[in-house]
Amino acid sequence: MQNRNLQIPSNSPLRGRTTENKSPLPHREGWGGSLPRFKFPAGSECGIYNLPILNLLKPGEPLYITEGCSDCWALLSAGQKAIAIPSATLLKKKDAEQLLRLSLTLRLNLHMYPDRDTPGERLFLQLREILPGLEHHQLPPDCKDYSDYYLKLKIKN
Repeated sequence: MQNRNLQIPSNSPLRGRTTENKSPLPHREGWGGSLPRFKFPAGSECGIYNLPILNLLKPGEPLYITEGCSDCWALLSAGQKAIAIPSATLLKKKDAEQLLRLSLTLRLNLHMYPDRDTPGERLFLQLREILPGLEHHQLPPDCKDYSDYYLKLKIKN
C-alpha cells in the first residue's frame, strides 16, 4: 500500500499546522463577523436533511421540521418523523418551494419546535409564510433546542 500525504489547499487555515498545535483551527480574531459560520466544498449543496422519511408518511400524519440534524435525530428517537433545515441561516428558496410542493401533495401536518433563539424563531416565521399550517411548539425555558429537551426528558425517565 502506498503512503499518501494529506494535501491541504493553500488557502486552508490548516496549512502549515504542526502536530504541536492542539487546536485544529487557528485562532480567529473577530469570529462573529467576517468569516462564514459554515463552509462547504466547492460545488456541493446543503439542503433539507432526511427527505427519504417522506416515503414513510401517510396523508395527514405529522412531520416535524427542525433546525439542524441533531434536533431531527432527537425527534426520530422520540418516535416522530422529522426533516431538518441545516441551519436557521441556510434556508434556500428552492428548499422552501420544495417543502410547499410536498406539503400540498402529501397533505402534510407540519410542526416545529424552533430553537429558543432569534434565528430559530426567524426560521419558523420564514417557514410559516410559505407553510401557513405550520404549527409552533414552545420548548421549556431551560431548553435551547429540541435535542436538549429530549435529553432532559430521557434523564427524568
